Amino acid sequence: MLDGLDLGYDDGDAAMRPGRHRRRKSGRGKSLFALVLVVVLLGVLGGGGYLGYHALRGFLVAPDYSGSGHGSVQVQIKTGDGLSDMANALYKKDVVKSAKAFVDASNKNPNATAIQPGWYKLHKQMKASLAVTALLDLKNRIATKVTIPEGLTVNATLSRLSKGLKLPLSDFQKAAKDPAALGIDKGWFDRDDHKQAAKGVEGFLYPDTYLFDPGTTAKDALSEMVSHFMKAAADSGLDKPKGIAPYEALIVASLAQAEAINSDMPKVTRVVYNRLGDTDQPWLQKLQFDSTTNYWLDLKGKGAKDSSQLTYAELHDTSNPYSTHTHAGLPPGPIDNPGATAMKAAAHPADGKWLYFVRIDKSGKSAFAETYDEQKANEEKAKQNGAAG
Repeated sequence: MLDGLDLGYDDGDAAMRPGRHRRRKSGRGKSLFALVLVVVLLGVLGGGGYLGYHALRGFLVAPDYSGSGHGSVQVQIKTGDGLSDMANALYKKDVVKSAKAFVDASNKNPNATAIQPGWYKLHKQMKASLAVTALLDLKNRIATKVTIPEGLTVNATLSRLSKGLKLPLSDFQKAAKDPAALGIDKGWFDRDDHKQAAKGVEGFLYPDTYLFDPGTTAKDALSEMVSHFMKAAADSGLDKPKGIAPYEALIVASLAQAEAINSDMPKVTRVVYNRLGDTDQPWLQKLQFDSTTNYWLDLKGKGAKDSSQLTYAELHDTSNPYSTHTHAGLPPGPIDNPGATAMKAAAHPADGKWLYFVRIDKSGKSAFAETYDEQKANEEKAKQNGAAG
């Protein structure tokens, strides 16, 4: 019956010419195929109800596995990968039955955009939706977890990284000597106070919990930490502080990190700025922070001390460029790696006229004063509370 239908085009007698006969035959073949497909689909739909719908769905839905899979396979999700890139990586490792199934499942999962780059241990032949869920579960991430607390110095940070990644400490020390190679632009070391900058990585190794991929080198790890710092600096406003260079604000953040608990940091940074700007009482520009002397001792490999154990000679050592008892203004560089709260406090200090502060109790809470007499009274309270160092 179908052969009796003229479904091709007809241009009269030209259809009889041998050279045109093939084209007409080819056109008829394509049209016949299209008609057959339409008839089949109509027949499927005409089959009615449940069976008709699911038969048609087989033509349109991407192939997908039905279970949670079996065995194990490692898959890398690269930085910058889109859904199609992820889908192809999973398909090549037979994690999903088709790339489209994964893309479709991802589009249905509102959390899919949170999939992080890295290496993952997955099963083979997984239902696509389960593969999406597996990639969102960091338990499936193949990585070395290293936590860097806020306020660690470079020396302490490199030591912790070396132990966590099981790489020689010398690798980290060597990588740390080249800030530019780690992503720290030289402009970061500009200072408005005309002092020489330390130009090291201190302050730029952002404290956080990191998941380092297999094969991570010392340079890779430090570069990732610097990248996190740059984002935190932008988020906190530390990269564009008012009235002070970003590097100087970073130094102030490190001082606040060393000297105060989180809730007091905005007041501590205000104290620093007030003292630096008090030209009527220039002696106040000597900040007199014990933490800066302790930092110098740490750099020299002597170890930090409790404030009560620091000697007058150590605090007033003129050869120590970090001594804020001897030298006015900010030290040459940060004295630790501050966290987000300290960075925000340095960029957005509290409003107030305080010139002094002291730790008032064992919880770490500080008391703030505008006059020296008020400060002396607070110091007496600190002694009574057993908080004087």
